[in-house]
Amino acid sequence: MNQIEYQRISGKILRGLITEANAQAFQDLFWKVATSAFTNFKKVKPQGSKGDKKNDGYREGEGIFYQVYSPENPKENAQKAVEKMITDFGGLYKFWNDIDPIKEFYFAFNDKFQGAYPDLRSALSKLQKTKKYSEIKFHLFNADDLQRMFRELSPEKQDEILHLNSDETILSYESLNIVAEHLKSLEIPDDVSAKLIAPDFEEKIAFNHLSASSTEMLKKHYENISEVEKYFSEIDDKELKQELQEKFTHLYNSAVKKYGEPADEECSDNIFFDILTCSSSHSMMEPAIRKAALSLMALYFESCDIYKEPK
Repeated sequence: MNQIEYQRISGKILRGLITEANAQAFQDLFWKVATSAFTNFKKVKPQGSKGDKKNDGYREGEGIFYQVYSPENPKENAQKAVEKMITDFGGLYKFWNDIDPIKEFYFAFNDKFQGAYPDLRSALSKLQKTKKYSEIKFHLFNADDLQRMFRELSPEKQDEILHLNSDETILSYESLNIVAEHLKSLEIPDDVSAKLIAPDFEEKIAFNHLSASSTEMLKKHYENISEVEKYFSEIDDKELKQELQEKFTHLYNSAVKKYGEPADEECSDNIFFDILTCSSSHSMMEPAIRKAALSLMALYFESCDIYKEPK
């Protein structure tokens, strides 16, 4: 794919990863991007009972520190986020200021592109006005900021994170098992119905307005359908194929609720990458897992369990 298409797809994938990431998954993603963006960025991992002293990473020698927080639902428990930020900064200052004097503090809050609480900004402002911290600059770092940091990376560094150009990965039963186990863990409504339709593949792609890049990915992995069918026939769980069918239908319906029906390329691609992100969980950056998820998507796309049937 050309550079323009790469940037577009990588942006959508990263947005999906950020939206789905909670707790450690978001911190791991933040670490990957920050480590690529700053050569002096140092990850700080908890040291047994001592923890990380409220420091999730810092830019060594610059006095720039980060504390990362990603709740499952950022719209809830605003007070908890405020209390965590204040408490964490107090702990960070007490331990780290003597090691590398703090000049800037970023509270990396995964708002999942919904916008941060006004109370968070107010609390940061109060910290800024505290005499003890008057020389320190305080910032809120949200999902948009992480995506912006990623976009500023070179194409080579972006690909070191997402591995979108890793095309030679072999589809394995191990990777299919990982995706299947993740999908089985998803809770879905009881009224999801499976379909047994097999329209013309090309006609369905055009009908659902898939972009050239999404079409290329889908067609490429459509070639793996016979291997996926063989996988289903050889595993012990004979109900798995239908169970995953229902899970993919649920993911498609959920994506449509977020973005609307696939009436144009932008909307259709948003749905496509939302399903890909949710089906491969936070392992989508691993080429083997992404290949397994895309191969399963191709199978269920063919039978109209995801996307609309051509009329």
